[in-house]
Amino acid sequence: MCPMYEVRRRRSEASTGTYGDLVTTGAGEDHYPARVFSHDELTPPEREVWAAFPEGRRVDLRTGTPEDDDVAGGGQWGPERTVRAAVIAALVLGAGTARPGVAACLRLSGARISGHLGLAGVEIGHPLWFEDCWFEEGVDLFGASTHSIAIVGSRVPGVEAGSIRIEGRLDLRRSRLESGPASPFHRSVTALSLINAHVSGAVSLNAAEITAPGAWAVSAGGLVAEGGVYCRDGFVAHGEVRLMGAQLPGGLFMNGARLERPAPPAGWPSPWTTPWPRHSSSPRASPPTGRYDCGVPGSRTT
Repeated sequence: MCPMYEVRRRRSEASTGTYGDLVTTGAGEDHYPARVFSHDELTPPEREVWAAFPEGRRVDLRTGTPEDDDVAGGGQWGPERTVRAAVIAALVLGAGTARPGVAACLRLSGARISGHLGLAGVEIGHPLWFEDCWFEEGVDLFGASTHSIAIVGSRVPGVEAGSIRIEGRLDLRRSRLESGPASPFHRSVTALSLINAHVSGAVSLNAAEITAPGAWAVSAGGLVAEGGVYCRDGFVAHGEVRLMGAQLPGGLFMNGARLERPAPPAGWPSPWTTPWPRHSSSPRASPPTGRYDCGVPGSRTT
């Protein structure tokens, strides 16, 4: 597992016009490549995000034209809507200057996030909110400790959140999660990993579409979600959904959810005999696709 990171403040001199801090391990050795950004190195949208972060202001890069803001075409958005993942990582790891009396928060809408957002093992001290964003690569939060995270209405090629600790909610409503390269933490491709994650609030997957044909769409064995898991409003999973050993005191809500699971690879156990969470009933549908109601204490079905 990656070590926890600490941020050692390095005051920026006005004459240098630099942004950022030196991020080190507890032993004081340089570790995370969160670099110091000069003013000239930041693009106009990145400068806007940097300036807004300390005050928790939202940066909205959407044009207001529906066809131009369709996240499905986010790969074509130009530099005026692109923010590098390295800049986001630097901010959430402490590079942004905090202001007294204001809660810092990263809130970004309508952006193309270039590069890999890797925050595995880090302690994130601020809430993260992405809306209608297009991520070029997956998001790695394995073993991180953080407050609420929202990736809403966005396209992401994989979210790795195994062993994460969230004091708040995990909100993935309306997002399209796709399987990316296999994670080093899994033996198979997974679009959304919540293995052994602990969320003090709810996990919201309402209206989300999670795609991993022939693999794990959702792998959440050992998940503890105190506020429950919500898969309503047209939630669709293409691939297997695994919740073995999950503890969901707030319930599992799957009203009208659609689970489309193709036949497993040769030699794998049948997905229709895969155990569901403790105390749940078997899915009531006919393979290979169907609409399910899963009875879990505290849940509601239709």
